[in-house]
Amino acid sequence: MLSHGSVFPAHLQRLDRLFRPSLLSVYRLEANRENLGDASCCPFDYFSSSKRVFRKDILALSNARLFWHSRNPVILGGGGIFYFTTLVQRLLSNYRGPLIYWGIGQNLHADGSGGGPLLNDRVKLAGIRDWGTDQEWVPCVSCMSPLIDECRGLAPVHELVIYDHKDFPIPQRAHPRISNGSRSLREVLTFLASGETIVTSSYHGAYWGQLLGRKVIAIPFSSKFEGFRFPIVRAQIESWEQRLKEPQAYPEALPLSREANLNFAEKVSNLLNISLTPISPASG
Repeated sequence: MLSHGSVFPAHLQRLDRLFRPSLLSVYRLEANRENLGDASCCPFDYFSSSKRVFRKDILALSNARLFWHSRNPVILGGGGIFYFTTLVQRLLSNYRGPLIYWGIGQNLHADGSGGGPLLNDRVKLAGIRDWGTDQEWVPCVSCMSPLIDECRGLAPVHELVIYDHKDFPIPQRAHPRISNGSRSLREVLTFLASGETIVTSSYHGAYWGQLLGRKVIAIPFSSKFEGFRFPIVRAQIESWEQRLKEPQAYPEALPLSREANLNFAEKVSNLLNISLTPISPASG
C-alpha cells in the first residue's frame, strides 16, 4: 500500500484527477449475480447526484491502491456490508476521506462471522437500519423504488408464499416459492405481493413484504432480523406453520421508511454540499 505522502506514477495521477471531484459508493456491487437484496441497496439507484458517482464492490477494496489515496466522500450502503467486518475495519483505518453509512445494520451469524456497525471519527453520518440504536434510523433505501407502489396495489392471489434466501432454504414445498438469487426486483416484488402472508429466510424478503403491506414470518439466520422497526414474527424453521395467525401488516411501514431516507438524503446533501434528487430506478 502506498503511504499518504507517496509520489504516484503519472498514470495513477491521471486517474486521481479523474476521480475528483466525485463520490464513491461502496456496497456489495457484484451481489447482483447472487443476492438481489444486496444488489438493490445502492442509494444512487434511487437518488441522482450533482457529483459524479463511482461504484465499488466492498470485496475489491483490498486491491484498490488509488482508492486509499483518495479523499473523496465514501457512502457505504446497505446489504450485507457488516458480514465483511474486516474490510470495513480496514476502510475505517486507512481511508482519508469522510465516510457515510446509509442503511447498514448488524449481521452477526451463529458461527461468529459478521458483526455490527463500527464507528470512528471518520464516520460523519451514520444511518442505521436497525431500530432502537443510538444512531439515526435509516432503513434500506430500496424503499424508494416506485416498483413497490406498483406491486403494493396488486391483490393477493395466494394465502401464503415462500421467499428463500438461496443459502438458507425453507424445506417446505406445498406453496409457491422463489429465491433471492438472480431475479429482478420487479419479479420478486410481484411475487411477494401475490401472497397474503410471506414466509421468508431473506432479510429483504421480510423488509419488502412489510413495505408491500403483507404479513411476514421470518426464519432468521443472523442478528439482522432483530432490528426491524415494525416487528416481524421470527419463527424456527421446523415450527413456523404453527404461527400463521400471529403476523400483522403495517401500512405505515412504507411512508415512514421513505420519510427517513428523504430526511437522510437532505443531511448528506448538506454535509457534502451536493444535490440529491429522488429518481426512478431502472426496473427489470
